[in-house]
Amino acid sequence: MSRTGHRTYCRNRDRILRTTDVCPPCGQWIDPELHYPNPMSASADHVIPVSKGGSNTGPLEATAFDANCVAATETDMGC
Repeated sequence: MSRTGHRTYCRNRDRILRTTDVCPPCGQWIDPELHYPNPMSASADHVIPVSKGGSNTGPLEATAFDANCVAATETDMGC
């Protein structure tokens, strides 16, 4: 099963995206009507990246898709 297909991940993601309307990293409002690939569409981000030892079923935070991509790039580069 893929990482994003896990039942607990899906349940947590849905809950977070329903209850959060501001992106913590950039402070912008997350419009629930926007969908990927819009940079301001909602995305779920692992608080502790899976690549850094976090659990796929661990805590998530809602982010704008664009902010999540920037955070992933910085994490991968070791920033």
